[in-house]
Formats: sequence, structure tokens, C-alpha cells
Amino acid sequence: MKKMIFGAVMALAFATSAMAGTYAGADIGIYKLTQKSAGVKVSDTAVGGGILAGYALPDYDGANLNLELRLNTTGNFKYNVGVTPVQVRANYAISYLAKPAFDLNEALGVDANVYGMLGMSTVHLTSGAAKATKSGFSYGAGMAYNLDEDSSVAVEYLSMIRNKSVSPVDTFSIESFNVLATMNF
Repeated sequence: MKKMIFGAVMALAFATSAMAGTYAGADIGIYKLTQKSAGVKVSDTAVGGGILAGYALPDYDGANLNLELRLNTTGNFKYNVGVTPVQVRANYAISYLAKPAFDLNEALGVDANVYGMLGMSTVHLTSGAAKATKSGFSYGAGMAYNLDEDSSVAVEYLSMIRNKSVSPVDTFSIESFNVLATMNF
């Protein structure tokens, strides 16, 4: 587990300095964990954040593709399953995302773009002594506003994991609403 986190951090560091078209940034947001246990659905929200690095492929007629790596963590999720109090923490989430983006400048005269996200996420959860690491399909959408040639801010929704089984009767989902700031290198 520590090796996976170290590898992701090192990949983020090297990716930002290895090629032109690279960018790095940070995000903060509200993360929502939903658990279904024996047909009962419970959820809670927590603040989380992380770092990201990516590579923007060259534009083609106002469209481009970014490849991005993220490392996030969250606070504690607290809720009751029946009368039993539960506390869950997402110790880390690593996401590998492809982000097709479309420039709004030509169509609307706004220095912004809209984008989708598709990829995979791995989430490590702990609850007391119980631990689970699950991977799954991720998707989302966002809108970024370019502050200048080298920096931008964005808002986005990302579904990291959806209905992943952690026992024969339990599944969980994690999604987030984030604000990001990025800088191009």
C-alpha cells in the first residue's frame, strides 16, 4: 500500500517535469460515500482534497485530450447502519483519467472549456479494523476557466467508484464535487 502511494506521488512529480504540455494542480471538495447494506441505503459527506498531474495532447479544432493522474484523501464519513454507528475513512484514492475537452472560446467567446472524464480509480477504505481496497470505473464532467495562458480553475463532478461490493450484502459508492486549480509547465 505504501509503495503504491509512493509510486503515484513519484509519477506525479516526474510527469510535471518530463514533457511540454504537462500541468499540475490541487483540488478540494465534498466527497459523498453511499453504502447499501442488506437493502438499506445510508450516506454521509466529508471534505477531501488532493494533488493531480497530467499531460495535454495538442489541440485539434478546439478539442483536446488530457491524460491525468490524481491522488486524493478524505475526512471521516459517519452514519448509522440500523442502530450501529459506522465511521469510514477513504485513506487514499488514486484515479487515472482521460479527459476529452472542448474549447468554448470559438463558440461563445469565453476563455473556458468543458470536459468529460473517463478512467479507473482505486480507493482504500478503513472502518475500525476492517480494510478494503477496491478499483472500478470512474466518470465525470467539469468546466474550467483559464485565468491566463498558464493557469486555470475548474469545478467538476467525479464518480470514483459506483456500487462496489465489500461483502455479500454490502456495496459502496464514492463521488465528489471539486474545485481545482492547475498550472501549466
